[in-house]
Amino acid sequence: MENMFAKFHGHSSATSRWRLGAVALVVLLAAGASARAQQVAEGDVLGLSPMELRVEALVNPLGIDAKEPRLSWIVGSSIRGERQTAYQILVADDEAALARDEGNLWDSGKVESDETTGVAYAGKPLQSRQRCVWKVRVWNKDGEPSAWSAPAIWTMGLTEPDDWKAQWIGFDKHRDEVEETEADFGSAGWIWPAVDQGPEKPQGPRLFVTQLDVPAGSAIDEAHLLAGADDAFKFTINGNLVASGSNFKIPVEADVLRFIKPGANTIRVEVVNGAPGPAGLIARLTIKLKDGRVVERVTDASWGTLENPGANWHDREIDPAGLGPAEVVAQYDNSPWGKLMLRGLVLPKPAFLRTTFEVDDKPVKRATVYTTALGIHDVHLNGARIAEDYFNPGWTDYTKRVYYRTYDVTTMLRQGRNALGAILATAGTAATSASARCATTTARSLGSRPNSSSSTPTAPRRSSAPDPTGGPPSAPSSKPTS
Repeated sequence: MENMFAKFHGHSSATSRWRLGAVALVVLLAAGASARAQQVAEGDVLGLSPMELRVEALVNPLGIDAKEPRLSWIVGSSIRGERQTAYQILVADDEAALARDEGNLWDSGKVESDETTGVAYAGKPLQSRQRCVWKVRVWNKDGEPSAWSAPAIWTMGLTEPDDWKAQWIGFDKHRDEVEETEADFGSAGWIWPAVDQGPEKPQGPRLFVTQLDVPAGSAIDEAHLLAGADDAFKFTINGNLVASGSNFKIPVEADVLRFIKPGANTIRVEVVNGAPGPAGLIARLTIKLKDGRVVERVTDASWGTLENPGANWHDREIDPAGLGPAEVVAQYDNSPWGKLMLRGLVLPKPAFLRTTFEVDDKPVKRATVYTTALGIHDVHLNGARIAEDYFNPGWTDYTKRVYYRTYDVTTMLRQGRNALGAILATAGTAATSASARCATTTARSLGSRPNSSSSTPTAPRRSSAPDPTGGPPSAPSSKPTS
């Protein structure tokens, strides 16, 4: 289940630096025991029997954000032609009540239906962190009830913004500065189709076409492309996409050696002006031959243009007679674009975060970790990873939402001092010196420890997280995931 909320408000304007790797951690110790649902083996099925209980399509999930989760099961029978004609669901807040056939959260009663998938919970309102146990029985085609299924569980996630007590924290020690150098475009200029007159260029795509001739039989040593565009561009050589960009302030460098061949090379670039206003393409393609000669192609008025690139613009036949001329709308470093800077790539080292907390001599009923990050993180409790999955919490656009994960760590706690830590790293390509943010909050509720055989941690869940910029989260939503 991927549950999404927490839209970030003003993330890019709130600070001049991206918070590239952040983690929020919450440890909750609450009442209840985790139980593994004992499924009926197919060979043991005699009459009609419900089995393989699921909530939101997952087995014993933790951290459900849906306030009316959908319950499903399958039915099995050794009798040919058997079918379900009715069902009854019981949901309770503990195993003892469920064992007494008391659905103190929801008793659906007998429902005349053959439905086995996506039955919405319709009981008492469910609260954040609440643990639910449930079972189902069905009636066969002759109106005879089955035995109750083995019990299954789910837990609720943090369904309201105020449930997040954690704060975003991070390791703010000075990191390596990103080196910036001015882009060397040589004699290249900003070009645009001559047909679009005036400083305000129309919105939409334009195609730029030229040819690079490399002396036949020459051995090519290096091929380097430097390109930028206002607004977005795709640069192709001989029908191959070699570079793309969407921010004229950040020119793109590319090694294009494997795309260049001796003889004629076709160059086509699609540029999209996202809104009426200034638009242009600037590029420099430099080829160094092994004999020391240099072949170069830059953007200038010799390029051809096409108002509507159309389908397969990168490799379809285009009549040169149908191309319009380009014009130089500005020299490099002139208004409105000015000088363009190349930024070196810096991958900050992971940050190691750690705290300790005490658990007194009362047995722990349940311990849950809710964790998220602006980046990639691994959480450890008492020296061991709390899960085997990687790249948590899953990629999102941090300007819109962040997922959180939920884990049962009851068996990992010990009396006395416990250590909770996280290894935090940036995700994707980061070229800024960033200040990371993460947080830890601990809450406790103590009682008898459950039997170890029924406290196996269940599948983690993906959900939403609080806004690290301080903006209010939005209402939760969810979509299934594997």
